[in-house]
Amino acid sequence: MTRRERLIEAIKGGGVDRVPVIAPAGLVSSLPSEVLEAVLVVPGGVSPEFFAKDFGRNPETLADLSVALSETAGFESLGLPYTVTVESEAYGGETECGPLTSAARPYEYPYIGPEQYKNLPELNPVKDGRLPVVVETLRRLRSSHPDMPIVADIVAPVSLATSLMDTGALFKSFLKAPDEARAFLGKLTDNSISFMKAQLRAGADVVFITDPASTADNLGPELFGEFSIPFINRLSEAAVMEGAKPVVHICGRTEGLASVIIDKLSATCISLDSLSGRKLLSNKFTLMGGVSSSSLIRDTPAEISALALEATKNGGFSILAPPCGLSRGVPLENLKALTRVSGLKG
Repeated sequence: MTRRERLIEAIKGGGVDRVPVIAPAGLVSSLPSEVLEAVLVVPGGVSPEFFAKDFGRNPETLADLSVALSETAGFESLGLPYTVTVESEAYGGETECGPLTSAARPYEYPYIGPEQYKNLPELNPVKDGRLPVVVETLRRLRSSHPDMPIVADIVAPVSLATSLMDTGALFKSFLKAPDEARAFLGKLTDNSISFMKAQLRAGADVVFITDPASTADNLGPELFGEFSIPFINRLSEAAVMEGAKPVVHICGRTEGLASVIIDKLSATCISLDSLSGRKLLSNKFTLMGGVSSSSLIRDTPAEISALALEATKNGGFSILAPPCGLSRGVPLENLKALTRVSGLKG
């Protein structure tokens, strides 16, 4: 069984010879220092400005970093680092380059509120912003690694909208202007489907749909079910129509959302960064995750291995992954401790 076959079968909920350990797409928001320094040789050191202006727009370097992470840490997939702001930038959002230990983040919003949905452009994946850089990088990875699973990245519409306008204004519109909010989210979804299809046709097998803003604390089950899940389902179903496997990442504690997720979510695999609600969700969904990103930073390699083994043996997780991404401060030995569990499990 190839790595590609193993991950696809695990997402489907089928039996595999050992548990895949992957690094999912744009949530690889940074990379361990050892990986960066092995690939990037920059006079004067690697700065946030260099990230923003140079390698983030270089398909060759992005592909090299993706392969270096997989080969150095032992991950069984290829995903693109630093892509979580690609879509918001294509709409005109400005991105702030924070410390190298953290992800880039939007800081200037191009829209005031959902009532501006008619002003949203129709994005073109072959020419707008960094979208074509992502597509070309995936094409290179597929050509060079035909047996490796490649993970594409799409930001779910609610979370994408929070990068384009004030979060409070967006959430208030769910109550005060729901039709305009749906229209805005619908247009975002249309564009995201076009971008997703371009990534899949370039060679990606899996679509990681990340929705960090749609938490139980931010929305609650009713608004989550009304404004988040329907648009996530559209993305998931479009991925399936293209022959790909969707994975939906849900941030925060999920016990308050579990019943809505079970009733309404169409994807069959979800990624969790919290163990809350996992017992309910594991009865219907394949679970990805198992070891929190904070544990990967602070715990010892032995503790990471113990957490990973517990997640696969008793926690219901069929795929191991850093659920909320990596930072430059993650010790490479901790990642190796996580990925070694796949062999131990087998």
